[in-house]
Amino acid sequence: MKIYLAFLALANASADSGSLTKNVLDLMQRNYTADSSDFPSDRWARMAACDAEIRLGTGLDTFSAMDSLFRGFVEWGGTNGTDGSAKPQPTDDGSDPWNQPQNYQENFLSPMGPDNTLVDGAENVLITQPCNYASNVAYYYSATSLCSGYKNFSVDRSTVLMLASSFFALGTGSAFFHGSGTMLGCRIDNAPIAQIALASHQASVGGLEGGPVVWNAMGAGEADDDTLDGVEVIRKFNQLFLGDILEWDQAILDLNKHFQDDYKVTFSCIVTTIARITLPRRIGTALLKFLCSVFGFDDDKTTFLFEEYDPEITALIDPKVAGVPGSQKRELLKHGLGVLLKIAYAMFWQEEIFSG
Repeated sequence: MKIYLAFLALANASADSGSLTKNVLDLMQRNYTADSSDFPSDRWARMAACDAEIRLGTGLDTFSAMDSLFRGFVEWGGTNGTDGSAKPQPTDDGSDPWNQPQNYQENFLSPMGPDNTLVDGAENVLITQPCNYASNVAYYYSATSLCSGYKNFSVDRSTVLMLASSFFALGTGSAFFHGSGTMLGCRIDNAPIAQIALASHQASVGGLEGGPVVWNAMGAGEADDDTLDGVEVIRKFNQLFLGDILEWDQAILDLNKHFQDDYKVTFSCIVTTIARITLPRRIGTALLKFLCSVFGFDDDKTTFLFEEYDPEITALIDPKVAGVPGSQKRELLKHGLGVLLKIAYAMFWQEEIFSG
């Protein structure tokens, strides 16, 4: 009865939460499907149920953050910040948050909508990469899968729900980027990837009682008292979008200083952990060196992986691996290779990583 009342209270308190997101998805569905139908009601119901579960389990207001992101996208993304009174100032790294990166293969301007019926201001917004913009709906399905399947995970429920919230942010943030082509959108797109990578990595090594190098996926001396755990970063990231859009870019840069924000490094730590559990050392080392070359790791990243992370994770794993049955190792390797293939496929479409 208490759970029912809690859900009822959440539903009443957030009646308008997600309404803009729903309208954007309806408009997207009408633009990119032959029958011009609205976004499927059953999928939206699963998204709303997942949002309610995240609110109940973590306190995060995920749908409000998504609405705020889409509101910012509609208001400023389509203009590239050319309204001088609204344009943010260059951030600490000297970049213009509204500068449009030009190195993407898809660059076909398409109207967000024919009029403002569903989304106010939509007729004035040009989507820079319509296919990439619409494809980000897939991240929402990852979120709902986590909400419905959290019992299949060995980590605690709140961590799984925080990851679900991050997939919601990733879907919206990536749509922001590939819809607007702005540098701000690029940061909003990349940040959740780094957060998902770190939270997943920490969930996988949490039982090993390793030091800061293993836990934070950072070199010795890089972490300090202000370094945040993955789930803490996810919470702060979601909350910052409830503030002024002109402050988002600097807020993201400030947050990135407190965790491993290079997701390629974190993913390499995850792959290294799997390799050391499942493969003979010589084969694992050869695979890791090959991947470092393919993904263009510089000397600093390679040195960290092989001289800091690898020795520490190996020392933690070796005493435990001997008793793991071969069938379980093969199962982990199968899933690990699946993850690696999906990462490679995703990064193939990130032309800054693979080109040609």
